[in-house]
Amino acid sequence: MLDAFHFCCLRSILGVSWHDRIPNTTIMERTGAPDIISLLRIFRLRWSGHVCRMEDGRLPKDILYHGQLPADPRPVGRPKLRYKDVLKGDLKALNINTENWEQLTLEHAPWRSLFQDRRAYSIQTYITDCNRCRTDRWTRQESPQRKQTV
Repeated sequence: MLDAFHFCCLRSILGVSWHDRIPNTTIMERTGAPDIISLLRIFRLRWSGHVCRMEDGRLPKDILYHGQLPADPRPVGRPKLRYKDVLKGDLKALNINTENWEQLTLEHAPWRSLFQDRRAYSIQTYITDCNRCRTDRWTRQESPQRKQTV
């Protein structure tokens, strides 16, 4: 829903209606803006690098590495994702090694340039996935449907 709102705002800025049937990938190319998922990944990685560079004993760093909420009865089903779990998924999505990412954050400028370079990779992955889904959808619509016999 967040991604849909983001593209709705970009379409509004460009003065393009969804009735014009312009795909989101074209909107991204026209505006030069990435999708909202890529932006959120970048913001989380920036914040995590900042926290890793903090001195020991600071509250955000203690909570990231050692903090756990009090043990309450857990609800049935899949466990809720922790910030560390989401961060690990972001690192995997941008092809950053999850084993030594903390050492990479110690140098501020190389860390920022690393995930800024990977942002282009993330955007390109998003565009190729959207194009693949669009072609799959069109091929399913064009394929002859089976006639049902009564």
